[in-house]
Amino acid sequence: MPAASLMLDEAEELQGQLPEAERAHMEVEHQALWLPSALPPSHRKHNCNQRLIEIETQLRRAECNDTLDKIRSLQRGRLSFISFRNRHVRGQNPSTRAQDTIDRLEDKSKALALKYRDARAALYALLGPGEWERELRELNHGDLTTPDGHEISIEDPNDPIGPDGRPLSMSKKKKKILKLGLGEGRRAVSWIWTSTAAIGDGSDKVLHEAVRIEWVKARARHLRWWEEVHLLCEEMRRVRKTLEWRAAWWKERSEGWDGLDEATEEGVKVYASRQASIQCSLHKQFSRLWDKPLTPLVSSDDTGEAPSTYVDPVLESLVEEDVE
Repeated sequence: MPAASLMLDEAEELQGQLPEAERAHMEVEHQALWLPSALPPSHRKHNCNQRLIEIETQLRRAECNDTLDKIRSLQRGRLSFISFRNRHVRGQNPSTRAQDTIDRLEDKSKALALKYRDARAALYALLGPGEWERELRELNHGDLTTPDGHEISIEDPNDPIGPDGRPLSMSKKKKKILKLGLGEGRRAVSWIWTSTAAIGDGSDKVLHEAVRIEWVKARARHLRWWEEVHLLCEEMRRVRKTLEWRAAWWKERSEGWDGLDEATEEGVKVYASRQASIQCSLHKQFSRLWDKPLTPLVSSDDTGEAPSTYVDPVLESLVEEDVE
């Protein structure tokens, strides 16, 4: 490959210009191989055999898929080991050994992630942007998760106390989420478990079973969330109806009753009018807050009347896709 010879000559020339004491003594395992992906684009286009580029493309694609398989295998093993530890491991010494095992699994996964990023960068240099990026996406630290969506960390990501025992600095939004106990509905399964390579030809029954279980859990969370949305909308409707009824009830009490003197009757009328005004103000305020993010359902029931519940339009589109 002429381009590799040119690059080697340039590197030797630069080394020869340096003093003897400053010349780099690199180990043989760290020497650059100058594969087509490592060459500058101009050298790769004019001084490199196209067949070599195709061979390295196949090599890098296989390397990415093989690395993802190993990462998925480590993550499944990590999830199984953590479940075993939580059930059976007791005591300081066994717990320490178990944590060391989990740390080793984390280190191996991080090393494989680095290997995948290098292989993908080489593949990007050879092919450029294209359809292949849908299957082999960028691998971030948050993508290193078990099938249930937990990140690769022995520490709880939502724990306000750090490993050193000191409180972590968090934003107001995250503090509010932790205080309310939210976050289950935002859990997402990493793309490494849903890609075409992960699905494969159906021969990996263990992987399919794990992904199937997590899909069922995710669907159960979705249905529960959908049910909570409907209950919340119904609660909003009932609150407004209750406020309307209270306002009307206080207006009826403003007339007073028999046996009241003039001063008491005037006080009852003023007090009832004030309470009715408060209920009307609450009704208007809640209607202004709730009518903005919610819209009525477009569909109607058998009677032809619009339903009294409300739903988020984004949720409505998600349900329509799910039905299809």
